[in-house]
Amino acid sequence: MVREGNIENKKSSKIDRNMQIDVSKKIDRKLNAKTRKQFLLRAFSLFGLIGWSVAIPTIICAYIGMYVDRHYPSKYISYTLYFILFGLVAGCYNAFRWMKREKDRLDKEYS
Repeated sequence: MVREGNIENKKSSKIDRNMQIDVSKKIDRKLNAKTRKQFLLRAFSLFGLIGWSVAIPTIICAYIGMYVDRHYPSKYISYTLYFILFGLVAGCYNAFRWMKREKDRLDKEYS
């Protein structure tokens, strides 16, 4: 046993050190499991946000394209398709940029 910094016998001090190591390992495992659980929950919540960040610009651009097609018709060009592609590319770029920013923040937070 350890009493006020003095060691009574070597055998009990060795047991205490082993016990401290075991307890610290268990605490570390528990904290890591909690951190991983929070990380996974946060990662799954990002999936929905990524979908919306791609869908909203695509839908808005589709409506703009339909408006342009109605008011300025053309025989050869479908503005709706071009605007949908533009909205899709813009949404994917926005999602990529946002995911990179979140990844950097999560790496910084959990490292």
